[in-house]
Amino acid sequence: MAQATMCSFDVKGRFMIMRWGRIWSTPLIMIVGIFLLAGLKPMAVGQTLSAKPAQTGQDVLPVYIEEFFLSEAVRSEEHGELQFTIDTITSRGKGSAADGKSADLDIEYGITKRLQLGMEVPYGIQSTASSELPVSWSSLNASLLYQFIRSNHPFALSGSMGVNVPLTSRGEFGFEPELLIAKAFGKLQIHTSVIPELSDDDKSLEYNVAAVRPLAHHLIPTLEFNGRRNKGLNSFYVTPGMYKHLPRRMEIGMGVPVGVNSQSSPIGVVVKMTLEFGGDDDD
Repeated sequence: MAQATMCSFDVKGRFMIMRWGRIWSTPLIMIVGIFLLAGLKPMAVGQTLSAKPAQTGQDVLPVYIEEFFLSEAVRSEEHGELQFTIDTITSRGKGSAADGKSADLDIEYGITKRLQLGMEVPYGIQSTASSELPVSWSSLNASLLYQFIRSNHPFALSGSMGVNVPLTSRGEFGFEPELLIAKAFGKLQIHTSVIPELSDDDKSLEYNVAAVRPLAHHLIPTLEFNGRRNKGLNSFYVTPGMYKHLPRRMEIGMGVPVGVNSQSSPIGVVVKMTLEFGGDDDD
């Protein structure tokens, strides 16, 4: 979402910055990156890369946050747990897949500790021809997710199949298979996801790599690298963000997608809030 900064030198060799509009986004990304790297523990003297700590069958990958901003987290709701997520995104400028404004309600329910039922109802406030955002309430997505591996060893693994159901003539019927993999390195977690969308009229692809690491005072920084291909256009974003855990199993966060190629929207804002009810604490 950020245009490339143009640089030049004057006759005295002084460095001139021609565009200042997105300079603030670079230190923001660097700050979040430093927070995440703080989770990596230095290797002890004489320790080899092959050394692994002893593992147990209960070594489930910890859940630091319920949702990333543009990526997907490798997790599933506990048995009997119900989660509501409300989010909004705004972005504009380059005719990319992320252009527009939308609000979204996402409902997830844990059928078992591995199997999850989900329903997503997006509302497109403003959408362009190249955007992946819907037009008004034109469709909903129903999905089933299964977490095949909950442990960190060798990695956490989930798979999902979603179905886009048109609600109006402007909606499209389609399928969204998902593959999600996560791995922890100390307190730092890396989550990856690949999500193609298959419909009669068009095919799109979403792919993400996201990092998360908890800090003190219930603050959790995130950093995402997001790729999108929609309507034949490729766009790429770097999305730093921050979550805050609140009482009553609530969390709220804000992310700032920053475009890194000429077909990406320069900058945007994503705000998410989640709230959970029920669930088995001993699963």
